[in-house]
Amino acid sequence: MQIISPKIKLITVKPNSIKLVIKASPKDIDILLSDCKSGKLTKINDFLVQNIQISPESITDEESSNQKLQLLEEIRTKQVMRRNLRGVDLRDANLSSVYLVHANLMAADLSDCDLSNANLSNTNLRGAYLSGANLSNTNLNGADLSNCDLSGANLSFANLSDADLNNCDFSGAYLSGANLSNCDLSDCDFSGADLSGGNLRSANLRDANLTLSNMSVAILSRANFKGANLRGANLRDSDLRNSNLNHTNLRGADLRGANLNRANLKGANLRGSYLSDADLSTAKLCRADLCHADLSNANLSGSNLSGANLSGANLMGTCVENALFSNNQGVSLLMKQELIKAGAFFEEFSGDRS
Repeated sequence: MQIISPKIKLITVKPNSIKLVIKASPKDIDILLSDCKSGKLTKINDFLVQNIQISPESITDEESSNQKLQLLEEIRTKQVMRRNLRGVDLRDANLSSVYLVHANLMAADLSDCDLSNANLSNTNLRGAYLSGANLSNTNLNGADLSNCDLSGANLSFANLSDADLNNCDFSGAYLSGANLSNCDLSDCDFSGADLSGGNLRSANLRDANLTLSNMSVAILSRANFKGANLRGANLRDSDLRNSNLNHTNLRGADLRGANLNRANLKGANLRGSYLSDADLSTAKLCRADLCHADLSNANLSGSNLSGANLSGANLMGTCVENALFSNNQGVSLLMKQELIKAGAFFEEFSGDRS
């Protein structure tokens, strides 16, 4: 590296083109431009100077920082609708309570940013980086957050109703008390996420990954979980009325005290799950795998368990009045007789149930 002056350094000599790449402060670049224009500067280290061009790479870290601070100040002080911030780098910025309605933040880097209490309704955040961001109490109603990285983000009590969250990464995120009603959450990764007390009524969670997630006391009525992975999830005391859990993986899930009235659990994997005190009245459990499941004191009245695997299942104290059984693995003749006496109906049985 050759020294031109104490403050200007020659970085590269481009072969064949006789192009010099130098690095200098904005003040020294201004001096170079002025000297070149006046004819005072004719050579740099014995190289003839014909022209000086300023490239974007010449912007210093200090300038970049100043520009970022100016932009942040403008965002914080001026309520501008449909602001275009596509691809902007606002990492670690404090944007608490800002107004960015209908803004374009597509592919923006907002990781570790404080956006708590902000208004981002109907904002385009498609493909944005929000890992570790604070979005607590933020209004994201109707926003497009598809393909976003929200891993480890804080979305507690955020309003995400009607938002497009398709294929988002929520792994390890905190969404306690968040409103996700009517959201498209298909193919999302919620592994290890905290959704306790959240509102996911009528949300689409088809093929989502919810392994080891916490959805205790959450509102999940009419939600679509078809094909989702809920293995080991905590759904204790949650509201799953009329939800679609068709062919869902609920192996080892905690559903104690959950309300699954009229839920569709056809072909679901409930092997080793905890369903004690759960309300499964009029639920569809056809061909469900309930092997070694704990159904003690659960309500199965009016439910359809045709073809369900009940091998090793605990049915102690379970209400089975008007429940339909047929071709069930794990149901011995003695157990069948006891179930009939308790009010259950076996499709192949035509005698008196009294």
